[in-house]
Amino acid sequence: MRPCDLAAESWSLPDGRLVRPADIGVSDDFRLRFGPWKIALDRHEDNFVLDRTGGMLRQLRVVHSGWRAETARLFRPLIYLCAFGEEDQFNQLAVALRSIATFGEYSGHVLLISDRPKAALRSLIPLELIPRMLFVSRNTGAQSAQRMAMLSARYDLSDLPIEPFQPVLYLDTDILCDAPIMPLLEAMNARGGFHVALEGGQAQDVLADRPVTDMAETSSVWFGRPLLEKHPPFDRPLLAINSGCFGFPSKAAAMPVFRQLCAVMSGYPASEADFNPRLGDQPFLSYLLQKQSLGDYRTLTPHVRHLGRETPRADTQRRGLLHFNRGVGEGSKLAAMHDHMAALETRLGAAAPAEPAIRIDRTIPGQMTDAELGRLITLARAVPPNGVIVEVGSLYGLSSWHLAQHCAPSVTVYCIDPWERTGWIVRLVEKPFAAPEFGPDAFRAFTADCPNILMMQGYSPQIAQDWSRPVDLYVEDAVHTNPLLSRNIKFWSDHVRPGGVVAGHDYSQQWPDVMTEAEALAKRYGMPLDVSETLWSVQKPS
Repeated sequence: MRPCDLAAESWSLPDGRLVRPADIGVSDDFRLRFGPWKIALDRHEDNFVLDRTGGMLRQLRVVHSGWRAETARLFRPLIYLCAFGEEDQFNQLAVALRSIATFGEYSGHVLLISDRPKAALRSLIPLELIPRMLFVSRNTGAQSAQRMAMLSARYDLSDLPIEPFQPVLYLDTDILCDAPIMPLLEAMNARGGFHVALEGGQAQDVLADRPVTDMAETSSVWFGRPLLEKHPPFDRPLLAINSGCFGFPSKAAAMPVFRQLCAVMSGYPASEADFNPRLGDQPFLSYLLQKQSLGDYRTLTPHVRHLGRETPRADTQRRGLLHFNRGVGEGSKLAAMHDHMAALETRLGAAAPAEPAIRIDRTIPGQMTDAELGRLITLARAVPPNGVIVEVGSLYGLSSWHLAQHCAPSVTVYCIDPWERTGWIVRLVEKPFAAPEFGPDAFRAFTADCPNILMMQGYSPQIAQDWSRPVDLYVEDAVHTNPLLSRNIKFWSDHVRPGGVVAGHDYSQQWPDVMTEAEALAKRYGMPLDVSETLWSVQKPS
């Protein structure tokens, strides 16, 4: 990685400050400007060292300002949640996700672990989160063991595609975000370690910056006291650790710990007569983290409010995470979450006019994923009334339909394609999708309900040599190799208005020219390159 490539990411400094891409650059005297640090690149190669774990970039070790040694951690956060079984779990999930997107102002990725297929979860997800969603399907097994299987799912990281992310935060579905959550994630990343939140009087100790003392609630079996009494010595105050939310640095750091936790969770019931499945996973997490001195409770606790039986009020201090644990008052947990969201929206004016629901049509053949279509939908909705979208490489119309259906009705979507039935189309699209014979008639059939689409049959850019209309969004998904790719991008990006967006598909190692051209355009514009799976986009500077 070149020093200038660091500007594609954000980084956490040890003091908690975040270095964003705009804060990174190389000066004329060959010094790397990295937030407040100035790193000489021409004096010693070890002034600048990248650390990787499992092939993943994790941190940057530097010597700056002459002799000062520091470490910066890559900031690429992820939040994950689990939902299984009853409908209330999924209704809570929908409210939780809406709070993450609105009051949480969260801009990272979200992972859902569930026993329901991705298509069944789509309607629960706010539009702005769709391009950043990941999904893992799990079968929780027989009914008799289902509760513990559902509770232990959060600790089984083996099949989770979260290697590139740090830090990682787990949230139960009965937790709302009531304030921006990025400051918490930035603090977690800067400090590293495992992060847990304490309940009750111990939480008040942390908020008041007092030493944590043993509290009455820690005599409860919920916090692992029976395990610690059976396995002395333990000469510290027992911590009231809540398992509804916790954080860790990375998958590589957490997996060995969580494997041991799962061993404790399966071994204790097999050998101890007092096991009570109603207590779930929390006593075991509390036991393991305390016995091995792993949990940092001073980072997460100030950001979490555990309600217990308390009814929340919109005018109380908002810490970031509001946990509706143990039910709330006399009403149902779900109703209380809905009521509190409504109260926050009324008090803070955060309720936006409802947008039309997104529509994903999987009857149209094509190779874009739901996340990529979601990102296209977001870009299409940003096009102003009477605007112009140009798509080059429309095939059967999968992306064309989603662009046309989700932009303003007055926006014109120009779709350019020769619609010639070549071998690769038959092999990669027509046969795998059992699609009708490829050609312009098939495109017209799949986009028949899109009156704002105008077909331009031919090759780009030749067919548009007399083009004169300013373009608000240009999507390139035709030839993926140079020189034709660079010729298309050069032609159409010149027609994109300032503030408009250039986007394209298949940003991956399989198509190096796509990566090269996308990165070159972002560098030329001096703007960040956004990548959602393999859909890339960059805004033209105003």
